[in-house]
Amino acid sequence: MNTKKHFKKTLLIAAAVAAVVFIFACTGGNKEGGTTGGKSNAAQKLLESVPFTQEGLVSMVKSSGELTETEYEALILAYSKCKINQETLKLEENPVHKARSVVRDTHKNPSGEIVNAVQKRLLNHESPLVRGFIVEGVQSLFGVNKENVQAVLDMLKNEKDLYVINSGINALSNEMKDDGVAAFIFAQAKNENSAIRTSAAKAIGNSWSAGVSGATEAIIALINDKDQNVRGSACAGSGKLGDERVIAELVKVLDNPAEAEIHNKCISGLCTLWFDYPFHEKTSKAAYDATLNYLKKTPRTKDVPSWTTVGSFKTFNEDKLPEWEKKATYFNRSEIVAVMSSIAADADANWLGRKSAVEAIAQYGTKADLEKLQKTVETNTGDDNQSHVLNKIKEKLEKNK
Repeated sequence: MNTKKHFKKTLLIAAAVAAVVFIFACTGGNKEGGTTGGKSNAAQKLLESVPFTQEGLVSMVKSSGELTETEYEALILAYSKCKINQETLKLEENPVHKARSVVRDTHKNPSGEIVNAVQKRLLNHESPLVRGFIVEGVQSLFGVNKENVQAVLDMLKNEKDLYVINSGINALSNEMKDDGVAAFIFAQAKNENSAIRTSAAKAIGNSWSAGVSGATEAIIALINDKDQNVRGSACAGSGKLGDERVIAELVKVLDNPAEAEIHNKCISGLCTLWFDYPFHEKTSKAAYDATLNYLKKTPRTKDVPSWTTVGSFKTFNEDKLPEWEKKATYFNRSEIVAVMSSIAADADANWLGRKSAVEAIAQYGTKADLEKLQKTVETNTGDDNQSHVLNKIKEKLEKNK
C-alpha cells in the first residue's frame, strides 16, 4: 500500500488544524464566579433565549460571515448543558457539536484577540464541561507553546473534576517531554478512575513520549493494571516507546488465553517495535520472534490466535519497506508464509483469521504458495469454514494472474 500521498494530505490537514488552535494565558479567578462579567452575561442570556437543540443553537447566530464575541462565547457555554458519560468521561451525544459544525460551514471565528479573551474568561468557568472544552482547545499535533502548557498545568493543580482532568491529559498527551506534564500524567496513571488511567496509558504509550524518563516503567505498570481497558491501551501503545523492556510483559498477556480480548493490542505493540508501519524505521528481532511465536502456537482455537492479530503486518508502505528490509535482517518472508499457511489451513482457527492469513500470503508469498495452500484446504475434512478460506484463495489467485 502506498501511503506517501496520504502522509502529505495528513500533514496539510494537521497544519490547518494547528493554525486554528487557540492560544491563551491563564489568569486568576475562581470556579464559583467564573461567569461574571458583562460579556459573559450577554452570552449566557443569548444561550438561555433559545431551545437546547441543534436548530435552536444555530439560530443564536445572526451575524454574517464572522461570529460576534457573544455568539462565539454562547456556543461554548452551550457545553454546560451537555451530559458526561461517567464511565468513559466523554460527552454524550449532544446538539452542540452538530450546531457548531453547521456554524463553521458559514462563519469564521472572531479575531484572535477576541478568541483569547473569551478563552481566558472561560478557563475557570463554573461548569466542568466548559472548562474541559477550553483545556482541550490547547491541543495541537505540532505541540503548544510553553506558556499555554504552564497555563493548563496551573489550572489543573487544584482541579477535582474527572472530566476536566481527562481533558487535560488529552490536551497535553504530546507534551510529555515537559517535566511538569510528565509528572502530571504519571500521577494520573495511578488515579482510582479507570477511564483516567486509560487516557494516561494512551498519553504515555505515545511516540512523543519516547525517551521520557520513567515512561517505560509507567507503561509496564499499566500493562499490569487491574482494568482490562487500561491494560489494552497500555499494550497497544507500548511499542511506540521503542523500548524492548516491554516485550516480556506483552508476552505474559499473550500467554494468557483469558486475555484473548486484548491480544490484538499486544501484537500491535510488538509490531510497532519490529515492523513500525507505516514508517518502517524501528527494528527488533525480539519483538518479531515474540509475534511469530504467538501465531505459531498450537492447538489453535476460535479465540487464540485472536483473528485480528493475524493480519497485523499484511499492509506495508511500498516506498519504505525495501530499505527497512535491508536492516531488519530477521524479517523472513518464507517464515511468514509458512506461519500464515499453517493458520489458513487450520480448521480450528478462527475463519476470519484464516482469511487474513491468506491475504498475508498474497502479500509476501507467491502464486505457487497460494496454489499449494488451496490443495491443502481442499483436502481438509470436517472443516466447517472451508468455503470461506477457499473463496479468499480464489480471489487472490484471480488478482495474481
